[in-house]
Amino acid sequence: MPCYISSSVKDECDEKIRELLDFVGSSIVSLRMHIAGEKTKTQHEIVITEPDILLIELLVGDLFKELTEKAKTEGREPPDIEQNLLRLLEGSLVDFFEQEFKKHASLSMEELESFLAQCLDKFLYIEEAFHLQMKSLTQKIQIDPDSTVINEINRIGIPKEDGTHIASAMQYSLSNKTSTVFVSVDYKHIINFQVQLYERFKFQVSDPVYAFYHLKNEDVFRDVVALRMH
Repeated sequence: MPCYISSSVKDECDEKIRELLDFVGSSIVSLRMHIAGEKTKTQHEIVITEPDILLIELLVGDLFKELTEKAKTEGREPPDIEQNLLRLLEGSLVDFFEQEFKKHASLSMEELESFLAQCLDKFLYIEEAFHLQMKSLTQKIQIDPDSTVINEINRIGIPKEDGTHIASAMQYSLSNKTSTVFVSVDYKHIINFQVQLYERFKFQVSDPVYAFYHLKNEDVFRDVVALRMH
């Protein structure tokens, strides 16, 4: 079954990955600076010891507060993915400290910086992994969707970016005269509008788990929707 990724989806994915990597990078730099700042209050040469694990707790807590406050000013909840990445970074740091303090009584700042650099390298692999997976599973196609269709999709309640992606899939289906399902795991902004999209455009959006069955049994969903409307 051929799978395609529209140019609008590819561009949004690239932008979000860059934003996440910027977030991770700035969090790592912030942790390094604050650890050094806290330690230089009492030490001329920075030496990190086991009790400093609790310093990590306080500093990561500050980053979570910043994330929450920023989201609050923008009228939204903190993004789950950024919270999860911050927890992953926090867990990696604590694991590193625990393993090192089993072997040594203390760590130098240089050793911590070396570990943080390794963490950043691992996170940078996210972008490479995405592009590798995209190439192996999908084919990118350039589509310029109809702006009037995008506006109609937006009026249903779907955000503009997601509406652009769905309209691109509709355009592909219409231009190639082929059955097409737009797949997503975003229930809040896309899948929850599945019935409205089908009623208005006779176009199907679906969780990837069900996409094949929609293509194989197109009439079934149509009949289910019709029954719901009566």
